[in-house]
Amino acid sequence: MVNFYEKSEKSFWVLIFLSLLLFNCSEKDSLAPNETAPEIPPQSTLIMDFNSFDTSVALPKISPNGILQQDANWRWAAFKVGVWNLIIVANFAIPTAAFIESFRHDPELQSDGSWQWAYNFGIGNSAKLTGKIVGNEVQWAMRITKPNQYTDFLWFTGESNLLATEGEWHLNAAPNNPVPYIDVLW
Repeated sequence: MVNFYEKSEKSFWVLIFLSLLLFNCSEKDSLAPNETAPEIPPQSTLIMDFNSFDTSVALPKISPNGILQQDANWRWAAFKVGVWNLIIVANFAIPTAAFIESFRHDPELQSDGSWQWAYNFGIGNSAKLTGKIVGNEVQWAMRITKPNQYTDFLWFTGESNLLATEGEWHLNAAPNNPVPYIDVLW
């Protein structure tokens, strides 16, 4: 003979089990795991910011024994940043312009789970920036089409962490020379 206490205790545990099961299952669980687009890495990952080299204020004066070390360090750093930006602008004006333009557009979720920013820029050019979350990183690819010259050329790829605070870019030389050219660790 089963007493009332044993029946109510079993019912209690069945209710707890069912409530946990019901509350842990939601409609959100059935959606794609990456329903939010990854954040595009900052523009400064490809183009250096000259704001740290404010030339509106006077640099330290030359001492009687020569240039102060602080002035020499500032000039050396400014020179390196300038050379880097010259390399990027001279060799990668099109993919750099495409990357900057990507911040003005909204991404669309693709069937493979990646996100794509697709847009036109410049005179007739089109770009597709794709970001796909894989584990704890985002894999990036920039493809550009320039009418009558090249179609969906893979200008650069890269990886970043989910917060877009660190990563790397791998830039290819040019559509007529599609070989790895330069890597940027940021």
